[in-house]
Parts: sequence; C-alpha cells; structure tokens
Amino acid sequence: MMNKKVNRLEKIVARYNDSYNRFDWETGLYENMEWKACAVQGKKLIMQLIGEMDRKELVAVNIFSLFVNKENWIPHPEKDIRGDGFGNLFHEAVNKLGVPFNLRDNGYGGKTYTLT
Repeated sequence: MMNKKVNRLEKIVARYNDSYNRFDWETGLYENMEWKACAVQGKKLIMQLIGEMDRKELVAVNIFSLFVNKENWIPHPEKDIRGDGFGNLFHEAVNKLGVPFNLRDNGYGGKTYTLT
C-alpha cells in the first residue's frame, strides 16, 4: 500500500517539475499554475503518509522538496531555524515513507539526504 502511495507522490513530483519548467516567469503569465496545485497535493499526501507527528506540515514541505531536488540538507541542530529536533522528525518521517536514501554526515550534526 505504501509503495503505491509513494509511486503516486513520484508522479505528482514529475508533474510539478514539468509544469514548473513550462511556467513563463518573464511574462508573469499565470495561466499554468499546475505546479502550485501539485505542491499542495504532494504536501497533503505526505502528511497523510507520515501520520501524526510534531510540525507535520513543515516536515511534509521539506520531504516534498527532497523529492523535487533529490537532495535535502539539514543543518547543525542548534543552527536550524525550523526548531530544535527538526532533523530527527525529518529522519523519522523519511523512514516512515520507506524511500531509499543515502545519508551523509556533514559534521557538527549537519546531514545531507539524497534519494537513491
């Protein structure tokens, strides 16, 4: 069941990337705002998948960013503006999704997550 929902999330991210790349930033024409809808839909799906936890919406936005950029950086715990313990919440949520990732320790508690 979780694999189906993660596959759905990957499709949402693919549509987000496609729509975002087609958006014309120079003219400011807002005809194609599909990427915004995809971001909202992806965030809601992630929140559903990770279940109840502190700062659920913030964690979901950062996980969506991880899927879009294929990489996410969590700074030193004392310098993270997202609050104390955010890195642990993020790690717990990514593990709940069951998505394979590489974790690189940047020293002093900072970590880089890369999807594999």
